[in-house]
Amino acid sequence: MIKRLLIACLTLAFALAACVPPAVGIETSTPSPLPPATQTTVPPATATTAPTDTAVPAATDTAVPAPTDASATATTAPAQEAILILAPGLSSAVTSPVSVSGQADPTFEQNLVIQVSDENGAVLSTTPTTIQTEAGTRGPYSVDVAFSVAADQPGRISVFSASARDGGLVHLASVEVTLLAGGTAAINPAAPHDEVHQIFQPNLLETATGGHVHLEGFSEYVFESTLNLALCGEGGSGAPDPLCGATDNVLATGIAMLQAPDVGQPGPFATDLLYSVTGPVRARLVVYSLSARDGGILHLASREITVAP
Repeated sequence: MIKRLLIACLTLAFALAACVPPAVGIETSTPSPLPPATQTTVPPATATTAPTDTAVPAATDTAVPAPTDASATATTAPAQEAILILAPGLSSAVTSPVSVSGQADPTFEQNLVIQVSDENGAVLSTTPTTIQTEAGTRGPYSVDVAFSVAADQPGRISVFSASARDGGLVHLASVEVTLLAGGTAAINPAAPHDEVHQIFQPNLLETATGGHVHLEGFSEYVFESTLNLALCGEGGSGAPDPLCGATDNVLATGIAMLQAPDVGQPGPFATDLLYSVTGPVRARLVVYSLSARDGGILHLASREITVAP
């Protein structure tokens, strides 16, 4: 009996030993392997080259413009009107005498001439005046100009300077007005403005060769977008010429068309003016516009140059 109980106990002990679960530490000592180092999300050492691919521009790509040639920009900068008429302004109605005033660049002995023209372009009066500042400087001018008309009509007041060398026009500005036979004047104000016909090329005192002068500039709108050109020489004689002083002084004439984006707008112009000389000649390149009403000169600008074969 005792032997049977001993055998039964030993059998039960073995059964219980087989039912005991293994130690937890045995399974946790072999965890799932970590991903190798090459699979980590940390970028490799070569990623340090990334800054060269950033959006920051290199120094050579900065928005700071490179220095420009001052002489090149100066030739295309807007110029102040050489003879500015401040009174009377456009579309004023004037009676005699009319007070004409403004500012002007220096002229020969600071001389200016004021003319009043009627509806047909005929000159009604001519009055000289001077710029009221020292020689060689820009300054104001003012003078009263008398005229006489039998009836109210459109007219023009012109202010110009003339060449001491040949008597031709150097610069002319004008304003369209109504000339009153009587009654009360109505003067409109005027404001400073840029030169109406700006000459960019040739440069002042430049020498043109090869029988042609290359002309470039910018102009306010003119009738039919057409500018008139003249090249005036020196030492000529013959019949008087308003542009060049004498007909023999006229070396060349031509036209230039405004390249405006639309009709009635200002725009640039460019052309070549052909000439023929046998030796160097001091010259004046003239750009001017004409009135559709009477054919008179509305505005004139010029530049002193030299032409050579």
